[in-house]
This record gives sequence, structure tokens and C-alpha cells, in this order.
Amino acid sequence: MIVTIEWMEEWFSRFDHEYFGGKLPVPELGLTHAKTRLGQLAYKRASRWGRTKLYDFKLSMSTYYDMTDKQAKSVLLHEMIHYIIGYTGLKDTSAHGVVFKGLMDKLNSQHMAGISEYRHPPRAGK
Repeated sequence: MIVTIEWMEEWFSRFDHEYFGGKLPVPELGLTHAKTRLGQLAYKRASRWGRTKLYDFKLSMSTYYDMTDKQAKSVLLHEMIHYIIGYTGLKDTSAHGVVFKGLMDKLNSQHMAGISEYRHPPRAGK
């Protein structure tokens, strides 16, 4: 399947209510034709008085690869984990640090979500 904005809107809403308590506002959603990544969360950062705030979130998914529905859902959930961490202002040790892995493991164990730490496309011949 090739991801569409409509698909992203539908599944973002479903996942938000089912996994994140319905507290995530829908960010700007976009499509890319990237070969090197399946999904991405971008944002702006502002620092004031020693505090950093993230804003203007954009969640994008690649249309370059024909993913299965399960793979696409896993990519979306992966990016939504990044989003909830940034949106709520949680601090993590790295992009896929302790907080990210904890949320990923929780979703995988409770919902068999199939989320992976890395969302890169398969290599040729693999």
C-alpha cells in the first residue's frame, strides 16, 4: 500500500485515542518520496530562560516504498512516539533513548504493535 494523507489522518486519530489517551493534537501531516527513511517527525525549537519548547510539529511518511498496512502502521506509531515525547516536553537520553524505548516496549507488549526502534527502508537484496 502507498500511504496517503487521508490514511494518516484516520490512523493518527485511531492510535491517539487507543494508545495515547486522545491528548495529541493532529500535527501537520505530509508525504515525502524519501528513499532513506520511512517516516520523520520535524519541529521547530525555541529556548527561553533556559527552557526549550518544541512547536510546529510535522509528521511525514515516505511514499517511495510499497509497505504493507502493518508496516505503515508501525512507522506511524514510531513517529507518534517521537511526537508525544516532544509535545509533552519529556526529556530523553537520545532520539531513541530510554523514554522512547520504554514507550515502544509498552505499546508492543500491550498491543502487539510491532514498532521498531529504527524506521529505515530495507536494503536492496535483503
